[in-house]
Amino acid sequence: AADLVDAAGPGPFHVFGKGEEGGGGAPGDGAAVVGDALGRGLRDVRRRVLPPRREGHQPGHLHRMGGYGCQDDTIFCGVFDGHGQWGHYVAKAVRESLPQSLLCRWQEAVALASLIDGEKRISDCQFDLLRQSYLDVAAAVDKELCRSRRLDAVNSGCTALSIVKQGDLVVVANVGDSRAVLATTSDDGDVTAVQLTVDFKPDLPQEKARIMQCEGRVHCLDDEPGVHRVWVPHREAPGLAMSRASGDYCVKDHGVISAPEVTQRRITARDQFVILAMATDGVSDRFSHSHKDDASFDNSRKGHVFTEMFNSPSV
Repeated sequence: AADLVDAAGPGPFHVFGKGEEGGGGAPGDGAAVVGDALGRGLRDVRRRVLPPRREGHQPGHLHRMGGYGCQDDTIFCGVFDGHGQWGHYVAKAVRESLPQSLLCRWQEAVALASLIDGEKRISDCQFDLLRQSYLDVAAAVDKELCRSRRLDAVNSGCTALSIVKQGDLVVVANVGDSRAVLATTSDDGDVTAVQLTVDFKPDLPQEKARIMQCEGRVHCLDDEPGVHRVWVPHREAPGLAMSRASGDYCVKDHGVISAPEVTQRRITARDQFVILAMATDGVSDRFSHSHKDDASFDNSRKGHVFTEMFNSPSV
């Protein structure tokens, strides 16, 4: 079952995990109703986006912290999807380390910037400070995995997708092929899905170029056309179906990296909730996010979905 950690605290977010035996989440399909119109929109998008779960898939981890950093308007939420024999333990280790490490690094960066530039400049560079903090902490957490004697992060790893929301600013950091999708409303009240992240697959031009420059190989298996995987130079291993991951040290010298892509978005009154979806490693999927009637994962996509829902921001 998906592991759910929900730290109590103030803030405009509410988090719901897919209800499963032994796991956390709202009753039924995990869709909560907050107002009739919003409730219908949430159920509709979740019905179209929530895929069936493949048996044997590594359980993922969700971490949510309201009142992040003792700030009422700030929240952290992340999903960590393991793969490989030790993937569950790698995901658990990253989930336990990243949120607090990020908070400490971010607070240090803000304190230093305030001494240099003054308090008035902090709001102007908040994203830059958080982005650099994410990059620093992702590298540090990955090194911790390498040194750990409690788990094997050589042939196992995890994705790391997280969101920090402060006021109307949403910062998304993504490692791997988990996915963040924003549900927003159009003028006629329909719910439209907007993908906030890139699926870091090995066949993306910039990802493939980096892997090949490091003597890694990218190709599909004969019985899996369209599913591109990363292989070491002289043998058919490990076949990782993503180009960025925490752990997976067997391919870290061959172009797979743990650095997140960090992006920002200002939310508006139209924006309703964010869905964090954990994909199954190696499953080819399509996502049509530009058309409101086609906002769906392909039926072959397997995984977990968690939902962050937020009220209209006060701007």
